[in-house]
Amino acid sequence: MKMPTVVAALVLLMCGTGCPTSPDDSSLMPDADTAPDSLDGIWCGDPAHDASNKVYVNIRYARNGLPSASPESCTVKRGSQVTWRGPKGSTVDFELDFPGGPPGHGGLESDPDRDDRRKVTLPASGNPGTYKYGIAANGKHVDPDLKIKPN
Repeated sequence: MKMPTVVAALVLLMCGTGCPTSPDDSSLMPDADTAPDSLDGIWCGDPAHDASNKVYVNIRYARNGLPSASPESCTVKRGSQVTWRGPKGSTVDFELDFPGGPPGHGGLESDPDRDDRRKVTLPASGNPGTYKYGIAANGKHVDPDLKIKPN
C-alpha cells in the first residue's frame, strides 16, 4: 500500500460517519441581493432604510428548502410599504402569516411580479410594536419578526 492510500484509509476509519462531508443543508451564504430597487425600495438590513418609506425583505431558501428572511428582523416606520420578495427567477411560492395580529393584513400568499419574483407587499399600518410572523414554503416554516415604530 502506498502512503497516500494508507492516510486516506486511516481518515475513513477514524471518521466513520461522524465527519462532515458537505455543508449544512440549512446554511446560507450572505445575502448579496441588497441593492436599492426602484419598485421595492431599500433592503431593510441597510442602515439607510430608516429614511425610506419603502423597504424590502428577501426571502431565501437553503439547499434543504428551509425559507429564511433577510434580515431576520426588520424595523420600519408606521405606514411604510414593506415587500417580502423571493429570489429572482424562483417559482417557489411562499406564504406569510401574522398570528399575533397583523400589521395590516392576515395570511398572504406570494404572487409573481413583473420583475420575475414572488412577492407580498403590505403597508406597516399596525400599532407600534413587534409582530412575529411566519414564512411557509417548501413544506417548511420559520418565524422572523417585523417591528413597527412610531413616525
